[in-house]
Amino acid sequence: MGFFVDILKRSLGLFVLGFAAALFAFPLTASAGLLSSVSDLINTSVPSGTSTTHLLTFTTATTIPVSGRIVLTPEATSGSSFNIPASFVFSDVSVAVSIGGGPFIPRSIAATPSALNDGVTIVSGASGSIMITLASGFNIPLGATVRVGLGNAHFITSPALVTSYRVRIQTRNAVNTVLDRGTAMIAIVSPVGVDAGAGNVIPPVRSNGLPSGLIPGSTVSVMVSLNTDATAFCKFSATPGIDFWAMATSTIMTTANFGTLHYVNQTVYENDIFDYYIRCMNESNIINTTDYNIHFEVGVIPNASTTYPVAPPTPPSPPAPSGPSGGGGGGGLFLQQGAVTLQGASIPGGTLIVTKDGAIVKEEALSILGTFDHQFTGLERGTYTWGVSVRDATGKKSSVYSSTIYILGGTNNIIAPVYLSPTITTATATIPIGGDFRVTGFAIPLVPVEVIMNKQGDAQNGKIVTASSTANGNGSWTVTLSTEGLSKGTYEVKAHSLVSSKDRSNFSPVLYVGVGENPNPNFKNRADLNRDGKVNLVDFSILLFNWKTSDAVADINQDGNVNLTDFSIMLANWTG
Repeated sequence: MGFFVDILKRSLGLFVLGFAAALFAFPLTASAGLLSSVSDLINTSVPSGTSTTHLLTFTTATTIPVSGRIVLTPEATSGSSFNIPASFVFSDVSVAVSIGGGPFIPRSIAATPSALNDGVTIVSGASGSIMITLASGFNIPLGATVRVGLGNAHFITSPALVTSYRVRIQTRNAVNTVLDRGTAMIAIVSPVGVDAGAGNVIPPVRSNGLPSGLIPGSTVSVMVSLNTDATAFCKFSATPGIDFWAMATSTIMTTANFGTLHYVNQTVYENDIFDYYIRCMNESNIINTTDYNIHFEVGVIPNASTTYPVAPPTPPSPPAPSGPSGGGGGGGLFLQQGAVTLQGASIPGGTLIVTKDGAIVKEEALSILGTFDHQFTGLERGTYTWGVSVRDATGKKSSVYSSTIYILGGTNNIIAPVYLSPTITTATATIPIGGDFRVTGFAIPLVPVEVIMNKQGDAQNGKIVTASSTANGNGSWTVTLSTEGLSKGTYEVKAHSLVSSKDRSNFSPVLYVGVGENPNPNFKNRADLNRDGKVNLVDFSILLFNWKTSDAVADINQDGNVNLTDFSIMLANWTG
C-alpha cells in the first residue's frame, strides 16, 4: 500500500490529505467536537471503478461510549462518488485503537454488536455508508487514535471523475447523538501511462523485516519474515549477492496474505549473528537485483557459556569539587542505583509472574485489559536476567519472555513492548488421520492468534499446518486444526499472538499430539539446551539456573516445570 502512495508522491506530486471538518462545510451543534489527525490512506488513486483499500485514522476529542458509533460516509462530487458493493460485509472492516501512544490493539468485529464484538452495518451503493457500533463492554476513550481499515475480500471502487473527494467521519453515542466530526479528503487522479503489455515492471518492494536487533540467548527458533507491496515469490541466502535463480529451492519462503507476507522458521543458537539476504519475484517475473538484509543477533544465556559479554566501559572520573567548601563529589552515573521498567500486554485477569535472575520478584493478577507497567528500582550496576510469564485461569502457563541487560547507575531501562505468548491446551492428544481437533487457550485480548503444527523433528521440510483465530475480550481463543494429508507420527503444536505486522509474541509452550498413533515425544534434541551439539556441563548449568521455573528452554519435556524429570532426560542423553 505504501508503495503506491510513494509513487503518487514522487510522480504526481499528490498526496492523501486528512484534515478536520471545516465549520462552513458541516455546521456543528454546540456539543459536537472536531476529530483531530484525520486522514484516509488509499492504495491507488486510479479512477473509474478501480478496487481501493482505505485506512482511515483519527484521534477522538470525546470518549465514544459503549454501544456508541463510528459512521463513515464517502461523499459525491459532481455526481461521482466511491461505490460500496453489495458484497462488502463486516469481515471487510477492521478497527484498531491506540491509547496513550501505545500499540494498536485490534477490536473484535462481527455482523452485529455484542458485549465483546463491534457490529458493522453497511449501506451499499454510490451513496452508501459504513456504521460501526461499539461493543457494549468496551468504549474508545478520549484522545485515543483509531484506525479503520476498509477492504479485505471485497473492496470499495473508485469514482469516475478525476477530482477531490471527502469521506465524512462522525462519532456518536448510543442514542445516535453526534459527538465528534471530521473529514478526510482524497485526490483521484489519472495514472501515468505505460505500455499495456509491460505488466508490473517494478520489482517487489520489501519491508518490515523481522526479527531485528538482539534477541534473548534462550531463543532456539525464530520466524524470519518480511512483507512485499504486492503478490511475490521470495527466497533467501546466507551469502550476499546471490542471484535469485541461483538460490536453492530449499530457501523458498512460505507465503500468506495473498502472497504479501513471506516467512520461514529457522533454528538459531546463542551468542551468534544471523544474516538473511532476500530477493523476490513478482507475478510479472520482475526480480529484485539487490539484497534485502534481515540481521539479528542472539545473546548469551547467563551462566551457561564460557563466552562472556564485552566488559562495560570504564566509569568516568568523579566530578571535581565545585568550590572551596569541598565535600560531596562522587555520585555519578555508576555510583547510583538503576531501575528497570517492564511494559506489555497479556491475558486479562491472568496472573503475571516476573523473575529477576530466576527469583520471583512480582506475582499479581492482571486487569481486565491484560496490560502491565511495573518499575523495579534500587538495582546495583550489573547484569540482570528478567523473565516475564503469565498463568491463566486454568493454571496453564505461557512461555517465559526473557531479557538480559546490563544496567548502569542512574538509568531507567525500559523493556517494552513485552507481548506474552498465549497459553495452549487440547482435550485430546491422539487424533485419527484425517480428523480434526481443537486447540484452546488464552492470549492478549482482541488480537489474532496463529497456531502452527509440524511433524516432530521435521519443522523445516515437513508439511506445516496453520490456523488462526482472534482472542475474545477475555483473552480466550479456539482454533480447529485438520490432519488431512498428514502422515502417521508425533507432531508439535504451538501458538503465538500477531499483535501487528511488526509485533508478535514468543511462541507458546509446545504441545505434542499423535496423528494415527499415541504421541511419542522425542526430547533428545531438546536436552542440548545451548544447541552446541553436546549435552554436557554447560547444559547442566543452564538447567540449574532455571531450576523450579517454567523456562521454555530448560523445560525439556515442556510440562511447565523445570524439575527432576528434565534432569533425568538430560542424563539419558549425556555426551560429556
